[in-house]
Amino acid sequence: MRLHPAIMVLVSLLVLLTTQPALAQSDAVLARTDAFMEAHYGGTEAGAAIMILDGDDAWLAGYGMANIEWQQPVTAQTAFRLGSISKPITALAVLQLAEAGHIDLDQAIGELAPALPPQLARPTVRDALGHMSGLPDHFALPQIPQIMRNPIAPDDIIALMADAELQFEPGTRWAYSNFNYVVLAAIIAAVNPDGLSYEAYLTQALFTPAGMTDAHYDRQAAIIPRRAAGYDHDGRNPINTITAETSLAHGAGSLMASARDMLALTRALRSNRLVSATTLQTAWQSRLTPEGSETGYGLGFNVGEFLGERAVWHTGSINGFQSVWIMLPDSDRAIAILSNGYYRPNVTTTARRILADMAGRPVPAFEPHALDEAAWLPAQGRYRLENGDLLQLHVQDGVRYNINGGRWHELTWGGGRLFYRPDSLAHLRLAPPAGSADAALILVGPLLEQQSGHFEPGELDGVRVSIPLDPDEAADLVGRWLMPSGDAFTIARSDDGLTLQLPGQPPARIYREAPGEYFQRAAPITLSVTAPGETIRVNLYGNGFDLQRAP
Repeated sequence: MRLHPAIMVLVSLLVLLTTQPALAQSDAVLARTDAFMEAHYGGTEAGAAIMILDGDDAWLAGYGMANIEWQQPVTAQTAFRLGSISKPITALAVLQLAEAGHIDLDQAIGELAPALPPQLARPTVRDALGHMSGLPDHFALPQIPQIMRNPIAPDDIIALMADAELQFEPGTRWAYSNFNYVVLAAIIAAVNPDGLSYEAYLTQALFTPAGMTDAHYDRQAAIIPRRAAGYDHDGRNPINTITAETSLAHGAGSLMASARDMLALTRALRSNRLVSATTLQTAWQSRLTPEGSETGYGLGFNVGEFLGERAVWHTGSINGFQSVWIMLPDSDRAIAILSNGYYRPNVTTTARRILADMAGRPVPAFEPHALDEAAWLPAQGRYRLENGDLLQLHVQDGVRYNINGGRWHELTWGGGRLFYRPDSLAHLRLAPPAGSADAALILVGPLLEQQSGHFEPGELDGVRVSIPLDPDEAADLVGRWLMPSGDAFTIARSDDGLTLQLPGQPPARIYREAPGEYFQRAAPITLSVTAPGETIRVNLYGNGFDLQRAP
């Protein structure tokens, strides 16, 4: 059921048993926000909770179901898995201890976490906070699928990395690694003066003083009040997500909180109740490479701009859940959206859409149209953008673009000359005549930054070209394939080719690149036939697995 914004504020007041003033936004903005949230996260499926803060005024609401089986609705007090929003919370704990003199941010992590293997001990605490340590990510280890369902102690996670090596010289590059925050959580436990565990320290030093009454360290076996169940989608219906023990993520992704908690945390930061304003400004300043380039990440927070003002944020995703927390310090606005439907629309995109509406720059809703690929083939090519970047537009099996040879982003045709990314606010408009020296486009990025681009002659670089299927080879691939963990992948024939269905996910089209070699366009997933009809090798996001045909 959708409620008028004024009624929703009243409902939130009743839930919170506190006095919260109505949000200082027009009824029209709140009505649009309510309608969008209800349309995309409401109903009888997995839902979402939202927190919006505008100056001193707050708005809290819930949509959809916290538990589909029992049809229990989401409220402002529903506890969601935060995923990587755990990182800024871990970072705040480290910064607290640094303010108190228990940690030197420029001290080597090996001096504070002696369980670390010596070859990984050189980075500083500051390097780890800013993902400039060179520590590899333990989630890339091949044994992770076999152990992800069982509780694990922090020292045992560190022991998994006994043979790992630094990926680069600490402080010279930026590379996101969950292991940084496993180590930082171990340091918190080692140095806090009361000898508390990581989770106990967070409760004492952050959750309690901030008023985060629904926040917990998430253990699968624990009884947690108002815990949301997590859901994926198999292409037909929502399904319970694959069980994952969050202790494997530890300080990188093991926490739970409610929308009410995110409001309390944001207010606690504003009032400097957790760390000083000086410390917070340091955390909210981008780290620099030795060449002076900004990494876009501070100490536990992404940092940048949105609609011309300073923005600080973090996102999170973990089996069945997705989350986002964005703060605009200069305009005193903030938003958090927590969802227990990984398959639901991207919450980061939704949050940015709402903030843009609050700033008087509403983004239209894009609607998909059936693509006539041949009609757009002349638009394929290279476009030089205003800032000097090179955008490549590729047309085959759909339309996609990349910038400066980076990741390809799939586009959906929105009618007319509009193409948009379904997972983002990014979109582009092509200006005729396509393929000529006068061809041009307007690119609007995910942060709604806009620039034009003009056609530039030259061949596309880094394009994956599909070739026709071989009927016999395709027949050998169709069926169920087992991972070492026991999970099954399914390859099936569709009207236009082959699809690969990962556990708990809808089927996605795969394309033949060469004999025995296949790939997905929408995700970094490849498949190789190693023994026709018997074994295949699948590489998922850089992790390779050998699969056997299921009996």
